[in-house]
Amino acid sequence: MKLMGYELFKVWKKRIFTVLTILLLFINGLFYYNTQRKEQDLLIQYRDDYIKLENEYNALPLEEGKALAYKQEELLTLYNRFAQENSDIQDSIWKQLIEDAKRDHPEAYMQYKESPYVNKEELLSRDTYIIKLIRAQYESHDQFVIDMDDMKQRADEMLSVSIFHNKDSFSYRNIVKTIEDFRPLQNLPWKLGLEEGLTMGTRSGSTDLFMVLLLFLLCTIVFLMELEEGLTPLIRSTRNGKFRTISAKMSVLSMLTVLLSIVFYGSILLLSERLYGFGDPGRYIQSMDSFGRTIHPMTVGQYIITYLLMKVAANLVMAWLLAAIFLFLRQTSRIYIVLATLLGLSFICYSLVHPNSYINVLKYINVVAFYDTFNLFGDYRNINVLGYPISKDTLTFYVGGSLLLILPALSIWLFVSHMDNTTRKMGMQWYTKLKAYLFRLRRNNSLFQHELYKFLITGKSLFILILVCIISYQNIEGKERQFDMDASVYNLYLSQLNGKLTEDKLVFLREEREKFTALPEQLAYWKERYKSGEIDLTAYNQEQNNLETFAKQEKSFLYVEEQRDYLLRLSEEQGITGGFVNVISSDALFNRQQDNLLNGLMYSLLLIAGLGPLFSIDYKNDMVRVLRSTSKGRWSLFASKYSIACIYAVLTFFILQIPKFYNVLVQYPAFDWYSAVQSIEILGHVEWPISILGYVIVTGLLQTLGVILMVYVILFLAVFVQKQAFMLLTSTAVIVLPLSLQYIGLTTIGNYSFNRLFVLDQAFESISYTVGVSVYFGALIIIGAVAGWGAWHFSNSFSKRGG
Repeated sequence: MKLMGYELFKVWKKRIFTVLTILLLFINGLFYYNTQRKEQDLLIQYRDDYIKLENEYNALPLEEGKALAYKQEELLTLYNRFAQENSDIQDSIWKQLIEDAKRDHPEAYMQYKESPYVNKEELLSRDTYIIKLIRAQYESHDQFVIDMDDMKQRADEMLSVSIFHNKDSFSYRNIVKTIEDFRPLQNLPWKLGLEEGLTMGTRSGSTDLFMVLLLFLLCTIVFLMELEEGLTPLIRSTRNGKFRTISAKMSVLSMLTVLLSIVFYGSILLLSERLYGFGDPGRYIQSMDSFGRTIHPMTVGQYIITYLLMKVAANLVMAWLLAAIFLFLRQTSRIYIVLATLLGLSFICYSLVHPNSYINVLKYINVVAFYDTFNLFGDYRNINVLGYPISKDTLTFYVGGSLLLILPALSIWLFVSHMDNTTRKMGMQWYTKLKAYLFRLRRNNSLFQHELYKFLITGKSLFILILVCIISYQNIEGKERQFDMDASVYNLYLSQLNGKLTEDKLVFLREEREKFTALPEQLAYWKERYKSGEIDLTAYNQEQNNLETFAKQEKSFLYVEEQRDYLLRLSEEQGITGGFVNVISSDALFNRQQDNLLNGLMYSLLLIAGLGPLFSIDYKNDMVRVLRSTSKGRWSLFASKYSIACIYAVLTFFILQIPKFYNVLVQYPAFDWYSAVQSIEILGHVEWPISILGYVIVTGLLQTLGVILMVYVILFLAVFVQKQAFMLLTSTAVIVLPLSLQYIGLTTIGNYSFNRLFVLDQAFESISYTVGVSVYFGALIIIGAVAGWGAWHFSNSFSKRGG
């Protein structure tokens, strides 16, 4: 117990952990609240009124309540029609519809005139919205009953087919198992109740991200600090320095993981209850549409408890996995890279592998899948394991349970056995030889070259650079891109119209439109000729096929006409002579916000990992004091490190940008790079008199400036916290976390982060583009200048920090 107390005290003394926990808890709750208010404002606003009406319907028998809900919705729909009779409607068709409704439903009209809804459209809209929620739940229940009743019949029909008749096949076993799994749901009691409280409260992806971040910091404090300070050999030499020490560390890690899980996920559940409510805790979750395929009969209360337990288990798996990784690799940069790779591969498998794929086990048995508790229960699916169907939730329980047993034991063994040479154990002896050879080649007195060697070889950043090249190469499209018929026709038109809008092109488009308009006449003409005997059936069919083929091109031609109309408006309103630019190609280059955010996320991770050892190597063994005492140990050393960091950042950025431009130039239709940038409609808000090529160059230079300023912030954090682990963590929180949050839908954070660097094409649409760019990059320059000054100040300070 005394060792556990020491470990807890060590965590408590690290103020960065306490501060970050409180900060992330506040941000998590604030983001959730703001997101829900934005997406479900009406439901939250009318919640109390809904609950009042829901209680009235729950007091009625099921069929009576359903009939009343449908009747009430129909009546309120008519009321909405009647309410428009006194509005300023110019559309004669709509006026006629109102008069028809009054004539066809005179009793309903009289009721409306005597109802409280007259001249109170907001009240009418509220009650219409609420009754639709009630009716939708009855409709969902009817569909659930139909699906349950039809399941046995559909299964019998499938089993009657020969390909499903083999009793030893997975298909046969899967059909039989599905019937048995859903059988307990057929007689469950049903009750009205909102599902948003549970669905929204148990699907907060940002909470999972925050938890992983805190667990990484916690493992850094518990496992890595003593190693970086050289205390691990001393601790291990004491009487209780092995098994009891690691047992205390694992116990503290587990206790804090459980506590953080309950606090973070519990706070979201409390907010969700306040916003939506959970309804009757004894109501079965199968009463809700989102849980119609949950095979485990659970009440709302049981689901909430199960959800919290599953989140605690998922975080324990992550915490113990991190512990094993930390104890095995024992080097911050390696840990960071391996963890980013593991999470990245897990996310790719979970996102891209199809649920029915033969490798779907990779989709559901990985770290990301463990965190998706909602879909674990809500999405029923069987996985083929050696020909036998096993529910994915059952398989998850077995795999997760096994990891909960294996990972702690593995962590304890790694600490007690203390593998002394991880590099040698991993079969990387070649790296040691390469390092020695390069050391012999680098014998010179250039400070820049020494720092570059230390950065690339000693700090292992060369591997990051190689990884960047590999990623860039993998993103290049090797196969020729195929287009469907509509896209191919559109490309054909644009190949003829490419470039500046001229009178000749306008004439061509008018003539083409006349051809489409004359199609019915042409078809009638050839039909008449066939009837009169002037042409035979073969010739008639040939002409008919040609006309039908041409008619199918009209859909693509409409897109061309829309571009023409936009270019004419551009010329009339802004005085800019635009040109036709292939939208497919321009979208691949400019209209790719999610891809750009993902690329920015990847770039930021690689940048932070690469810059991690730049300053921390000197601080690790307190060599910085010796360096400062030399003639070039202050400004020259500082400038060399910053130069290397900026070169690395810019080089990495451009390498990762290569695939985007290469794919557009090689795989997509060409367009005129010298057309005005406003020719592309999504860039119509850009005010600069500049070509597309000029815009690409200018934004590229702005992004280059931005990543350099980002480097200044990262290096300031590196100098301020001194320890590489804390530098990686704080940099991830400042740069990577906002990108992750915007990627999953929290767009407002883009205004207060480096995110806009990567989505400049879609930025500042609500304000002047010039003002937006000036203010944003002006703010970044100020932040970068302050960060640079702060880094210089702290690099000359002899005080020790690090959390």
